[in-house]
Amino acid sequence: MRLDYFTLLSPTSFYIENVGNIFSPKLKDISKIGIDVYNFYISLLLFNPKTYFGIIGKLKEYEENNIELTSQETYELFVSSEYIATLLQNAFNFFFIQNVVFYQEEKCFLVAKDLNDIKNTVIGVINVSNYQYVTDLILQFNNIHKSEEYDMNKIKSKKALEIVKKIQKAKKQIKSQKENNENVDLGNIVSVVANKHPSINMTNIYDLTIYQLWDSYIRLINNNIYNIQSTNMAVWGNKDFDISSWTKKIDN
Repeated sequence: MRLDYFTLLSPTSFYIENVGNIFSPKLKDISKIGIDVYNFYISLLLFNPKTYFGIIGKLKEYEENNIELTSQETYELFVSSEYIATLLQNAFNFFFIQNVVFYQEEKCFLVAKDLNDIKNTVIGVINVSNYQYVTDLILQFNNIHKSEEYDMNKIKSKKALEIVKKIQKAKKQIKSQKENNENVDLGNIVSVVANKHPSINMTNIYDLTIYQLWDSYIRLINNNIYNIQSTNMAVWGNKDFDISSWTKKIDN
């Protein structure tokens, strides 16, 4: 499910049927727990075998053996570890309005209104059947989209399998380059928007949600490009210049 632009920009919570209410955290919420903790929570919700083996200290073994696991198998690995299940519980509690508690017996997360009366106030559950759906919605509110994943066991064509592996390798390289780019560090984005935006500044920027921040950042870039193009048109002329380009949708 891809959320609409209006919903993603909204500062109010979003109800997931039979689960609970999630929201896009404000910058001041992130500052309370620290950027490192926030980034760690996001990495947990991105949910892949590499995350699991990295946490248990066997990342080298995972990479050397090129281990492939389905989403269900990875979820079962996560919740089979009480330590990792607790980390996930903490992450969910940051992004949910309600309280989230891991229920060891059923390998699921209960969403309840009152921690002191969980039995009578449970409103939803997160389990193997809806985990990817729930985490994907949370990530969308944080302006993050999961990479397209393939179950290698379902690909019968040898040639198709080789193509998919090449695509995944290229995506990993691009992702690595982005992660190493200091210009898209959250702290730098805050500084850029606060010092460039006509009304957002250091005194009010922390009231923005993380999605609103990224949206403002992209708008500033687009508006800057538009200003350059409009100046060039005024000086040199350009019949292909679209005067309404600054209003075009950027959520795509």
